[in-house]
Amino acid sequence: MTEKKVTCNIELDLGSEEVAKIVAASLGPDNEGYVCSEIKGGTISLKTEAPTTMGLLHTVNDLLSCVAVALKAIEKKGKP
Repeated sequence: MTEKKVTCNIELDLGSEEVAKIVAASLGPDNEGYVCSEIKGGTISLKTEAPTTMGLLHTVNDLLSCVAVALKAIEKKGKP
């Protein structure tokens, strides 16, 4: 029997490719192996999956919290 997984795709329009690259780089260490990311212009596409809905919820919650922290850091430093 095939193992079922719950998948989530998120697209964030961050306004510039530079900001998208900074956010993607900041997500890498914590989410390697859990989240796939792709950058097209100022948009970052994130894909993650988990074996259960609750597992996915926790992963997405953590992921979006990390995005928020990265964006706050960029804002404090001054938008590139």
